[in-house]
Amino acid sequence: FLQQHSELIPVLIEGRAVVSFFFSEETSVALTVLRDADMGLDYLVAWIKVPLPSSEASDRLFDLSDTWLRTRAAVIGERLSFNLGAL
Repeated sequence: FLQQHSELIPVLIEGRAVVSFFFSEETSVALTVLRDADMGLDYLVAWIKVPLPSSEASDRLFDLSDTWLRTRAAVIGERLSFNLGAL
């Protein structure tokens, strides 16, 4: 997937630092390629795994999306999303 969408690599590298800023340096992130069967498209999900109450984690994810991810929308398109994942 990343060979076909190499423009996402710098976003993912930068995103690692952004996740650390909004959550913590110990926060783990797992990448998974998923397929939208209805659209026939593959996309990458960055699962942010944090030991926080769901409301606090959701608020932080919203802040990350609103302040950083939104500014990368032209590069990301529909090919990358950040979501909360279970530990």
